[in-house]
Amino acid sequence: MVKRIEVQSMFHSMIESGAIIHAFVGEERPPASSIMKLVKRTFENTQAAQLTISPEFTICNQCNRVIQRLVDVCAYCDSSNIYGIRRRASQTRINNWDRTKMHELVDRHKDNFKGSNKGCK
Repeated sequence: MVKRIEVQSMFHSMIESGAIIHAFVGEERPPASSIMKLVKRTFENTQAAQLTISPEFTICNQCNRVIQRLVDVCAYCDSSNIYGIRRRASQTRINNWDRTKMHELVDRHKDNFKGSNKGCK
């Protein structure tokens, strides 16, 4: 992920309307220390104008609970009446996405944070 941030940030000074890099963490819950290291390395070693840490969530329409990852069935009530939310230009329901955006979502999971997430259930 750091390499992607380094490469993308090289162009930030050329973008007049502002630029942002999303660190897509998907369903990972990286420890605060890992996020701090990433932010510090980004600030000290890149030209990134802005960096966001972007998780994903599932909302259950049946019991109204929030699950901090994308799932097919609610972990609380077993309902499949759910929708996923992840960051694009804004938070958005993924059930409205076309096939191309869904493939992009799958690809982004290949670049998630790695690290301990003990105690972060």
